Parts: sequence; structure tokens; C-alpha cells
Amino acid sequence: MNFFRLTYPILLLCIFSLPTSVRSQDCVVLKNATHYRLEGGDLEITDSILILVNRREGERLTEISLPYSKNQKISKVNGWIALTDGKQIRELQSKDIKETNQFSEGSLYEDRFVKKFQLKYNVYPYIIGYTYRLKLDQFTVLTDWTPVLDPEIPTLDGHVTVTLPTRTRYREVYSHLRKSRLDSTSDHVTFRYDTKFDGLPEKEAFSPSPEDLVPRLILVPESFFYGIKGQAQSWRELGNWFYLLNQDLLTLDKPEQEEVLQLISGTTEKREIIHRLYHYLQDHTRYINVSVGIGGLKSYPATYVSRNRFGDCKALSNYFKALLSVAGIASHFVLVNRDPIPAIFRKEIPSLQFNHVLLAVPLERDTIWIENTENAEPFNYVGVSTQNRTGLWIDPSDSKLVQLPSLAESTVRVERNMDVTCQRDQSAKVRLTFRFRGQEYEAFNWMHVNANQSDKEEYVKNYMPFANYEVADWKLEKSSRDSASIDLSADLKLSGFLRKMGSEFYFSTFPILPLFFSDPSQRKNALYFPYPIVRQDSVTYHLQESWHMRLYPANQTLSTKFGKYQVSAKIQGETLWLSRKLWIYPGYWPLSAYKEFYEFTKSVKTTEQIIVTPPK
Repeated sequence: MNFFRLTYPILLLCIFSLPTSVRSQDCVVLKNATHYRLEGGDLEITDSILILVNRREGERLTEISLPYSKNQKISKVNGWIALTDGKQIRELQSKDIKETNQFSEGSLYEDRFVKKFQLKYNVYPYIIGYTYRLKLDQFTVLTDWTPVLDPEIPTLDGHVTVTLPTRTRYREVYSHLRKSRLDSTSDHVTFRYDTKFDGLPEKEAFSPSPEDLVPRLILVPESFFYGIKGQAQSWRELGNWFYLLNQDLLTLDKPEQEEVLQLISGTTEKREIIHRLYHYLQDHTRYINVSVGIGGLKSYPATYVSRNRFGDCKALSNYFKALLSVAGIASHFVLVNRDPIPAIFRKEIPSLQFNHVLLAVPLERDTIWIENTENAEPFNYVGVSTQNRTGLWIDPSDSKLVQLPSLAESTVRVERNMDVTCQRDQSAKVRLTFRFRGQEYEAFNWMHVNANQSDKEEYVKNYMPFANYEVADWKLEKSSRDSASIDLSADLKLSGFLRKMGSEFYFSTFPILPLFFSDPSQRKNALYFPYPIVRQDSVTYHLQESWHMRLYPANQTLSTKFGKYQVSAKIQGETLWLSRKLWIYPGYWPLSAYKEFYEFTKSVKTTEQIIVTPPK
């Protein structure tokens, strides 16, 4: 087999020249080489991969899955296992390859498939190698490549070669790669991009997207075919192609049209009509990822959702667009990236840098934003995973990039009110009311609507910012269905709340910053806060009669470029009123600024102690 004969010399050279630091790794990708070739409208991709497994803990890459679809034909799957001296001990047989549907979480049916096989041995170290070919007859990108098989596993040699007809017009963007030109003829041109990857550090709080930290190559053709012919010379052309791909899908059956008209009867106010229809959507449909045909980009017709009562983000958005159309209200698809921490958006290269679809309804003085996949979200709510994102507004002839609304302080502020009564046995009784907004609102709101009672109780108990406590009672409440806040109230008993210090006692206030940030010497990544963090506390402490308190430290305000913190207190007899507020501003900060940010959080988390003097 040519692949084996070619790789054995490279393999032996790699193994015997590996530094000790690499041989100490559980697993190392020795080579990840990919060749893209565009010919006659078809895109052919050949992958060749070599992996060194040093010990049992490194075997997670020995279970191999190769996804494909009806429009992506996979062939020439080969594999083998060898010892580090080059002796081959096993060759992959066709009977070792299993083919199944690739069901993703939340999917009802997908026409994506996967070939699975395992290349595993019981003597360490050993090397596995495999290669395969994929052929695509429909695509919107020429390459979207990275040598990374696992973000925690290094890749010693990653390279990709791209062979294109000389007439092909494309745009490229790449990072952490070295580009070279290999060959050029009157018909074709070949480029090569080389890199290595040392592995990402462990996940850190509020770090940039991993997609921005790994080597990556993206080539986008200016002309392509996916369902229909498309152009990507501008965002307008790309959006117009998406519109044409998904047009003529809005027809609803006559009975549902009549039901819609009955639902909105009695009002001509557009916002109220949209509001009623949104609740109808939430009450009658559910989200399931349904991907068939070219379903990654083309929606199912509105009648499909109407009859089955489920759909993916495209189908549900298209269905709601159809409901609005019956009411005579125009709306627009908006494509966005819904990842919690999105990759940097590249405006200079028109391409499908999106994984989600929502709906925008322009009114005379406002735009209504509709998330169609969430049965618990309030009307016209832009959440933490879509706020302040660059989106592609789809229009029949004038598609364009838009910026979705940002979350302001009032929409993310978490308010905590606590009433604490200290007991003579050093315990405390706590009555609390938390009002959640932003990310915590979304988590509690989803749980409130969808989780069973047992899961709710477990979630509430794990959330409490206390140690050694018992929950006497708790309750979640929303003021209305479309409220963007949710309240948690609870009664707790804290054991060992007061701690002895000489002849006095003390207790620490509850932390206002529940996030953990590592020491600057350990931090590896920059800081990225996609939206503000705002927390506000109001706490009342009651002592037993004749006990006295004093606060340490005194009132203070900290102001930095990263955020602000204010704390104030008032003591009157056996009662202490404590007020605190913390702001962390949205923004991106390089690693060089992390030490200064850490000092700010350290100051915030400096324990505020209340000294308690019991009666003599």
C-alpha cells in the first residue's frame, strides 16, 4: 500500500528523533496531512494521520469516526498499527469498519453517517495510521482546516496542500500557519501551509474561543454550488443566495391559516400580533435538529413544522415567518453564531461564519428579535449567546451585516437580598431572595420550565453560596411569562456560621464574586467578557441581644478599567446593614493585562470580616 510505504521512513525518523518531553506525553499526533483538490466542480479531500500512543491514558484517539453524508462520498479508508521500530502488526480490514447514522444531541433524524473503527494495541508505545478520501459535489467553502484532533494533544507536523484550477477566485484567511507555493501550471496552482500545535492549556474562565487559538486555514470560493449557484464576493450576494435557497417555503394549510387569523382577531397593533403568535409558536412546537438533503442550510417548509410540531432553528424560524406572513407582517432571517464564546468574526471574508438562525421583525420605531427554538424565553429577548453578535440580515435583494443588541447592566444585574439572624449556638438562619437576570436567569428559567422537581432541588442546592447548610424551603417564581428575570427565595440554616477568635467571634460575608481566576503565573490565555457582569447585594445581619459588631475593613470603592466595586455598611445596635455592588465591564484584554485584572478581583474577594463581641 503506497501510504504505508511512504510513511514508514518518515515514521522511523520521527520516533527516534522525538524529544523526551514528547515521549512523556500520553499521546502525540505525529502527522496530520490533508490535501484538497478542486476539479470539475468536485472537491476531493484526502486525509493522512499518524498517532503515537505512549500509554493506556492516551488511547482516546484510537477510536476513529469519519463523518460523511449523501453529498459527501467517503472512500479508500485504510489503517494500520505498527511498533516504533516500524514493524506492522495489524492492517485494518473492511469487516472492522462499522457504518451507522450520526445522531447528534437533539436530532430526530439526520442523513449524516459515520464510519467507525478502532486501531488499538496492548503493548506501548505503538503507532497508528489511517487515511481516507472524501468527495463533495456541493460546498460553500474550499477548506476549513486545522491539524488539531484534540485540543489537549500536540500535533508535531501539520500541513495542508491545496490544488486549485488557476481560474478559481477565492478569499483566504489563516492563522499560525506558514504558506508556500509548491507548483504552478497553466491549469492548476498548488499551495502548502505548514504548522505545529503544542496543545491548548486547560480551560480557563472567560478566555477567547479555542477556534482563535489553534492553527486554521479557511478558503472561500467567490462562486459555488450548494443547492443552487451562489456568489460570495460580498455579504449582500451571500445573503441573497441564502434567501433564494430558502424561498417559497412559507405556505401553510388552510385550517392553520384560519386558526392564526382567529388568534389575532380583535387587534391591529403589530407588536401585539407578533406577541400572540410567538406564544402560539412556543406552545405548539419544539426544537429538534432535523438535517436531511442539504438540510444544513436549507429549511424545511412551514407545512412540515405545522404537521409535525417540531423543527430545527431554520425550520422553526421559517414556520414563524409563515405565521407572520398570514398576519401580513414582513420579517427577515438573521444568521448568527450562537457559540457561548464565539470566534472572532471576519468581516473581510464573506462566508457562513454562523451556526444559528433567528428572526427579525422591523417595526416603525423598533426591531423585534425572535428566538424560535426556546420554549421558555420571553418575547423579544436577546440572550447571552446571541447578544452583540454580528449577524447576516437576509433580504431578497439587499442582505447585509447587522449588529444584534447588546445586553446592558439592567438586563444582566443579579440582585441578592439576605436577612441573616445569628444564633447563640454559632449557627445562623438565613432568609434570602435572589433576582436573576442574564446568564443565570436563562439557566434557572430553562430549569423552571423544563426540569423535574428532583433536578430543580439539586440545582438550587448546588447554587447556594454557602457551606454547611440545610435548605428548609425554597421557591422559584416569575412575575409573568415574558419576564426577563426570575426570583429564587429560600430559608436556610447555616451550621458553624460564627467562628471563635480569642474572646470574640467573627464571620465572613458571602462572596459577591463566585468566579475562580487563577494566579497570574498560571494564566495562559487572554481575557474576554462578551457582556457585563453586574452583581448587587443587600444583606442584613441580626445579633442576639447585647451582642456587638464591628466591620473590618471600612467602607470602600475600587475603580479600575476592568470594573468597579463598592461596599458600604452601617451598624446600629445588634443590626448590621451591608450593601455591595460589583461591575465587570465587557471587553477583550490581552494576557499582559491579566495580572492587573487579577489584583482587582483579589481586592474584591478580600474577606470582609464582621467581629462579634458576646456579652460578658
